[in-house]
Amino acid sequence: MSTLSLSDYLDPHRLDAWLAALGIPGAPTRREGVKTALQFFAAQMPTLPAHEALSFLLAMDLSRRVRIVLLAEETKVAAFRLPDEPLYKLFYSKVGSDMHDLGINPSDRHFVRFEVVHTAAALESYTTGAIDTWTRPLPGQKLVVAPRGKPNTKGYLARGGAIQYVIPNASRYLKVLPPPDEEKKKS
Repeated sequence: MSTLSLSDYLDPHRLDAWLAALGIPGAPTRREGVKTALQFFAAQMPTLPAHEALSFLLAMDLSRRVRIVLLAEETKVAAFRLPDEPLYKLFYSKVGSDMHDLGINPSDRHFVRFEVVHTAAALESYTTGAIDTWTRPLPGQKLVVAPRGKPNTKGYLARGGAIQYVIPNASRYLKVLPPPDEEKKKS
């Protein structure tokens, strides 16, 4: 496989290398999705290693539209975080999305709501199903072998289909909102 670069969105022939690395056909929607994502990564996340960009692309349903959006102030977004991880990370979703549709293991995750406080550039895509090998499974949770992982790596088979946002430097653009039940108590 040739060396991949975030700037490959500028060259149609270099996009072919990304499509090959993803193992997908170069249908117009997929090609445009890869191009849009790489353009976003190059502009908003220029130090992102190509192998991480590739793993982000693998988590996107590239048969559906991928686009760069501006999230306006007061827009609400959500995330499902593990107890020991930072609240501000890269991946978010629309409030109301089912965590089971986000390509993640729901094990031990909690809902966190955010409000956009400064207009934020985001990459919007739909999640694809994934084998989540990065979340510690619950005891007794059914796991499957991850064919792209290290030998004998197992993970939770998660479905996709929900909208996800990649929001770089999210702590600059978002603030955590209290849980909805706490907001009602204050009213």
